[in-house]
Amino acid sequence: MEFNKAIIDTTAEFVCAFKPQYAFYGAKYVDGITALRDTIHYIHKKYPDIPVVLDAKRNDIGNTSEKYATEVFDVLKADAVTINPYLGQDACQPFLDRKDKKIICFWNSFFILLSTFLKFIKRKKYEWKYDRWFNSQ
Repeated sequence: MEFNKAIIDTTAEFVCAFKPQYAFYGAKYVDGITALRDTIHYIHKKYPDIPVVLDAKRNDIGNTSEKYATEVFDVLKADAVTINPYLGQDACQPFLDRKDKKIICFWNSFFILLSTFLKFIKRKKYEWKYDRWFNSQ
C-alpha cells in the first residue's frame, strides 16, 4: 500500500484519473483485492476530485454482469469501469443502469488475434445482429 500511496501522491497533480488494473491485484487473491479496495479508498479520501477508473473489462451474461457491477461499484467503490461491448447489451446493462457511475467501452483492440478476427469478419462481409453472425451475401 505504501508503494501505491507514493505513486498516487507523486502523480496526483498531473493526472485526470487513476486507472488501476484489476488483474494485478486479483492475482494476489485476498491480499490483492484488499490492497485495491484500500488504494481506491485512499484516492477518494486524499484526492476526492480525481476519479478512479477500474481497468477490469468486467462483464458477462446479464446476471453475472450484475454481480460484477456490484463488486466494482459497491464493494470496491470505483467511479468508472472498463467493459467489453462485444458481449451485447444484456452484458452492459447492469453498468449502464448505474446512472451515477461511468463506463468506458473498448471498441478496437490492439490484440493481434482480435484484430485479425475482425478483419476476417469484415472481409467475409459478416454482420453482427441479434447476438449471432449472419453472412450478408
